[in-house]
Amino acid sequence: MTAEQSLFNLFQNSLRSLYKLRLLTPEGLIRAAGFPNFPSLFGRDFSISALGEIYVSPLEVREEARIHLEHLGTKEDELSGERLGRAPHEFTFDVESLADHYANFPNWYSNDANPLLLITIFRLGRLQHDFTLIDSYSEEIFNLWAHMLSLDLDHDNLIEYEQKPGQFVIHQTWRDGGDQIQYPDGTKVKQPIAPLHDQLCMIGAMKEILLYQKSTGRSPIGLETNELERRILQLQRTIEQEYWMSSLSAYALALDGDNEQVKVVNSDICMGYYYEIFNPNHAKMQYRTMIDRDRLFDSIGLRTISKEHPVYSNNGYQQGGVWPWQLALTIAGLSKYQLDAKPFIGCLHKLARERGIAEVYLADQTEPTPLSACIEQRWSSAVPWLALIEGILNQEINYETETPKDDVIVDEGFYQIRVENFPLKGKKFDIIVNKEGEVEIC
Repeated sequence: MTAEQSLFNLFQNSLRSLYKLRLLTPEGLIRAAGFPNFPSLFGRDFSISALGEIYVSPLEVREEARIHLEHLGTKEDELSGERLGRAPHEFTFDVESLADHYANFPNWYSNDANPLLLITIFRLGRLQHDFTLIDSYSEEIFNLWAHMLSLDLDHDNLIEYEQKPGQFVIHQTWRDGGDQIQYPDGTKVKQPIAPLHDQLCMIGAMKEILLYQKSTGRSPIGLETNELERRILQLQRTIEQEYWMSSLSAYALALDGDNEQVKVVNSDICMGYYYEIFNPNHAKMQYRTMIDRDRLFDSIGLRTISKEHPVYSNNGYQQGGVWPWQLALTIAGLSKYQLDAKPFIGCLHKLARERGIAEVYLADQTEPTPLSACIEQRWSSAVPWLALIEGILNQEINYETETPKDDVIVDEGFYQIRVENFPLKGKKFDIIVNKEGEVEIC
């Protein structure tokens, strides 16, 4: 298969999967998190998928975000994890057919759903100049922010997780397939746990809100711009001080209940690159760890934890398996540090051979081999669009930019791409990459 055919297949398969995952609910059209396992409104999956979907169907992203806002928690419920202002983790509409199959849902367990939904709302405004949600749901946005701050259990400015008695789902950030955050030898981590991923999501949310405040002069969360900037810098310093592991040239997976590092080299650093959170020197050292085939790098993406740890397993759901959604954030983020994304772009070519992009893959295989039964996964399906627009084409969009920049040269392996009717700020553009790797936007 030629490079041209490979990329054509990748983007066609992406659109096909996103189309197939549509689900009509009494409240409007959404996309299911995955088929056949997740026919529901799914918090973080929607927001991570929206990073790419916002370029394909921004109006649908806005409408689905509206549904999420209308299902924020309104009461205290220990069994479901519901709290005032907490974004839903998984909300099922089809109660009759799912009864006895998803007895633990709906639930509001995830800690990262709030910052990720805030990212979606304010990023939609930034990229599409669409402030409908911000203008219409001011109270809900403030409650999202307030609940996110309440997740700091010990008042150290970090989001923590602590499992409560009677809680059905064991939630440890997006690694929620049981006790998936473990020490390198596989032993259980002392709670409360402060995962790296959650802190990076929180900074991402604050950075998006900051851009909005600087552009409009409005403060939707009740913080002055100077104070918000101070909090961002403070949290970035905390991550460098508390999570950086000099001996491993990587950021720790989490802090445990004693504020000691869970010294596991991990893939959650992708969000840190995407929002340019890391110290540049550390980012470059971490990059060498990322592209090491004996550590994090696999032929189709990043292993969720490094091969060097005893707890690693190539079929570990979130302890070794390869999740494509992290590949997209990595490709889009590396250019911000002037780091070479080509090894990871090569992973896209390999995934392009498949008809769809699965939820998660076995590591250390010669060909992509799905690890779970979820063969159509939403946040995986949206991978190509984030990787293309922000990674390969390096489109830095801001409020002052009326059109995408067209002085872009991409690797020749991506020639003959044509993206028609690319929506941006209420206008439509065609993006064409020719055989010389030159990009034309018209």
